[in-house]
Amino acid sequence: MNNTTVLTYIDSDAGVDLLPMRTRLVFTAHLGHSPGLSEIVEYRLGPSDCGQYDVLWCSSDWCDEVQTTAVAWLPRHQIKGKALPSALLRALFKAEMAQNKSAVPQFDEVLESRRGLLSSREVREIAEQTLSDAQT
Repeated sequence: MNNTTVLTYIDSDAGVDLLPMRTRLVFTAHLGHSPGLSEIVEYRLGPSDCGQYDVLWCSSDWCDEVQTTAVAWLPRHQIKGKALPSALLRALFKAEMAQNKSAVPQFDEVLESRRGLLSSREVREIAEQTLSDAQT
């Protein structure tokens, strides 16, 4: 059975029990809270340590102790290639935009990185497509 339903931390608390095994950088973002107060957030992709889920993980430099949190996930091996981080990110953006009644993702800028699985352009396109889908 091909179950491609993506869950997020917004619609399920099951992610609190997920722990990362190994991850790869998807992209890095800057979030400005107020003048002089900002945060760098890394979105990473990798399996859960239980081996059952492909997960989009988020970590921040906001705290002294870096914590990696599951923000979107689906059963392993349902989606392959670049479609996987794109689908997880799209589900995350959709859930966050609905929860916050916002027309933009929860970051101010995508930082360019050669190591990221998605370019800043691709991340912006996913955000724009998610917004467009929400408005139709």
